[in-house]
Amino acid sequence: MSGKRDVFWYEGSPRAWECVLIFARHPAFVPPERDEYKIWRYMDFTKFVSMLARRALYFASLKKMSEQDPFEGLLPDRYFEGRSSLDEFAQLLFILRKVIYINCWHISNFDSAAMWSICAGRGSGIAITSSYDSLQASLRSDQKLFGGKIVYSDYSNAVIDVSNNLLATTMRKRRSFEFEREFRVVFWDDSSVNKPGGLEELARKLQTYGAPNGLEFPCDLVTLIDEIYVSPRSEDWFLKLVQSVVETYGLDKEVRRSPMDVHPIHRGPSSRNKSRYQEPLMPARRAVEGREPPSELGIKASGVFTTRRKAPEPQSISASR
Repeated sequence: MSGKRDVFWYEGSPRAWECVLIFARHPAFVPPERDEYKIWRYMDFTKFVSMLARRALYFASLKKMSEQDPFEGLLPDRYFEGRSSLDEFAQLLFILRKVIYINCWHISNFDSAAMWSICAGRGSGIAITSSYDSLQASLRSDQKLFGGKIVYSDYSNAVIDVSNNLLATTMRKRRSFEFEREFRVVFWDDSSVNKPGGLEELARKLQTYGAPNGLEFPCDLVTLIDEIYVSPRSEDWFLKLVQSVVETYGLDKEVRRSPMDVHPIHRGPSSRNKSRYQEPLMPARRAVEGREPPSELGIKASGVFTTRRKAPEPQSISASR
């Protein structure tokens, strides 16, 4: 990593079929099960266009993600029971989450109403699908990356084994976020912890220069993307716009409506079976439909019938007045 460059470009990017699975092995990272073959990434339109234009995947820092979940990358409160202050390891986690970067996906064989609403917005969002293998094969970087499923637990009594495992807290979240079913790709330049005084030097650099909120990693979008969907209730013009943008950036992929964007076949009783399934009409409704004369009608309300009264005849006004 040189200077302030946020994007890591792989020199001499190999063709997709020459790629090898690049996720490094680590005890904190568990791959999806065999039946969890599909992963989804939900985003708004601007982020989708940025991904196409940059041909890269965006990785946000844990510090940035802590705006949504303040426990990102940190230990449960139980860890601090009986401790008067933060120990060295706890202080280290606050430093590391500024330089640990993540890219998040949703594991499911179906799209999610919750994820559409939260991450993309109904009517104006986009989702792409991929797979565990395709995601690895698409990334064009010589940096060490990790990938695995998030473990959800009750932080009121959770115990996280952090012995010799600085990334253990990166792959844990509270049960409140279990609906996310998150698969997470993680980048961390661990060179600072592998040399004497490295952490102190890193802390000084962060204090002086800070750290970017996100990084971009080059990606072969053809290998990465299996399907492209627009969110439920999207207008026709939005689907056509997304399709046009996809073609503009040279991606030969069809844009489809969300699988959720369907209507039930049976929307009510058919006219042929109307008499069979129709509920008995209330008197007022029969009158509206012309089946009974309204003048003689009683209106049923809470079991009591009341008789409609005719409106009084208008009185003629004397010319002398």
